[in-house]
Amino acid sequence: MTSRLNGLRGGRPISHSSEQFRLAKYLYLAGHSLNFISQKTKISLSHLYRLKNDWHVRTIRVAINFEPFDTGHQMGVADYCDQQLIYAICANLGYRPKLIYQPFHQLLKVVELGVAELAIANLSAADFRRKTNLFSVPYDTQHRDDISFFVASDSPHSHLNQIFKGRIGVTRSSMHDHFLQKQNSIATRTFANEKLMVDALIQRQIDGLLSDTGSLPVSSLGKLRAISSGFNLNYGLKPSIAFNLREDRLGAEFNVAIERLNGLGFIDELLEKSSSNERRH
Repeated sequence: MTSRLNGLRGGRPISHSSEQFRLAKYLYLAGHSLNFISQKTKISLSHLYRLKNDWHVRTIRVAINFEPFDTGHQMGVADYCDQQLIYAICANLGYRPKLIYQPFHQLLKVVELGVAELAIANLSAADFRRKTNLFSVPYDTQHRDDISFFVASDSPHSHLNQIFKGRIGVTRSSMHDHFLQKQNSIATRTFANEKLMVDALIQRQIDGLLSDTGSLPVSSLGKLRAISSGFNLNYGLKPSIAFNLREDRLGAEFNVAIERLNGLGFIDELLEKSSSNERRH
C-alpha cells in the first residue's frame, strides 16, 4: 500500500509506503524533530506538518538525569538506557516525550511541583519518596547494585570505624543519603553528583563515601578502594518511574506498557545494550 504525496522534489508526486508513515509517527513520538524525520523518511516538511496536526499527540514532560562528563566540563549526558526506555514506552502509548534535564536531587521535586509529569533515573519506590510521588511497577526486575563504602586508594584507613570518625560523602536525595541520615552518629556531606563527591574524597575534603560501583565515574575507579561493612546495603528495591501524584491515570498506562515491554524481553535487551555504567537507586 502506498500514498501519493504532492509538493515533493520539484513538485512531482512521490510515492511513500505505509511503513514510511508508521516510521515517521514513531520517530515523532520518540521526540525527534520534523527536519530529522524528513531526512529519514524522505517525506517533505510541509506534509509532516499536516500529519503532525492529524496525529493529535499529547506531549508529556519527562525529567531525566543530567550528569557532568568525567572531564568536569559544564556539559552533561543523560543515561542512554533511561532515554531509550522512555522513547519506547511513549511510542507504545502514543505520547511524545519532552525531556527536561535535571540533576538527580531535583528530579522528584520538579515532578512534585508539576514542572514534569514523570521522572526516570533508576529511582526506587522507597516509602519516604511515596509521600510526594507516585511510582510505576519496577521496570528492571533483575536490578541489583554493588554498594560499598569507599576510601581513596592511598588512604591509611581500612575499617569503617576509622572513616566514621570523619565525614562520609553521599549523593543528595539518594537512598544512600536517606540510609545514613538514620545513622545518627555518622556525619555526612551531600553532593549533587558522584564526580564532585569523588573529587572531594581525593582532595581529602571527606574521609569516605557511600555509593554503588556502577554510579561512580569509570575514570575514578582506580583511585578508590572499597571497605567491607557489616551493614545490609542492598535496599531490596527495584527501579521505577516516578509520577506526579495527580497523574495516577498516566501511571496506570505506563504500568501496562512496562509489563508489555518486559513480556517481550525488550527492557532486558535494552539494559544489556546500554553503554552507560551509571546506576541510581
